[in-house]
Amino acid sequence: FSLKIGNGPKGLIILESKLDNKYIWVSADDVYLVIENGRIIQTAGLINNLTNLEDSFKKENFLDSFSEEKLYKYYQSYDDPPLNNLELEVTIRKEGKELIDILGKEMELQIYSETKINKYIGWNVKNLYWVDDDLFTWKSEQYISPKIPKILIEVTKKPSM
Repeated sequence: FSLKIGNGPKGLIILESKLDNKYIWVSADDVYLVIENGRIIQTAGLINNLTNLEDSFKKENFLDSFSEEKLYKYYQSYDDPPLNNLELEVTIRKEGKELIDILGKEMELQIYSETKINKYIGWNVKNLYWVDDDLFTWKSEQYISPKIPKILIEVTKKPSM
């Protein structure tokens, strides 16, 4: 897939391995992303790596035809500086459908937003996920740390592994 961090260039990232439902991707400059159900759950090679993500959200909840928000708590841990279990209030919302183009292929995908807030450190961000009817995430915009700009991911081909 393609990866873009902040204002940096868009680059390709390749699938290194798969363990259970976790996909490990690596870029040419040794940035590693562990992705589960379309969400980045761990990183390596960044200035502030996400070392752990604990959440109660299950992707199957996208199947619920909810029109209102759903509330969750997430706990995220980082390596530099060390921070364990930063508590985040998370709101998931179904935003509607959008037609997107990936490598010349048009797809109508459901957009879900994930608003993450920690009032103590003043962090308030909104992640977006473009998901198909099989719950595969084709595109996402994710903020994983207050010290890292937005990460844009576009899957160019569904992994067959």
